[in-house]
Amino acid sequence: MIQVQVKFLCREYTGEMENGIYSLSDGSTIADLIAACEEQYKIRINDAAKNYLRFMVDSRISSWDHKLDDGQTVLVMRLVSGG
Repeated sequence: MIQVQVKFLCREYTGEMENGIYSLSDGSTIADLIAACEEQYKIRINDAAKNYLRFMVDSRISSWDHKLDDGQTVLVMRLVSGG
């Protein structure tokens, strides 16, 4: 089991998902984390919205398939665009 600190910075996509420490199985990825949060909070992030989610793990840009390690901090944010 691993524990990661998660901070959600995009409430328009993640709704009531709460910042905090989440426990996951060893070998879990960011995709597994988001799936666990969807299940826990009974919130489904639609596939179109998922295209706009971005992640930082311990201040490094990461992808959905990033394998998480115990004690890491994950920021969940939305893609910023504009001109």
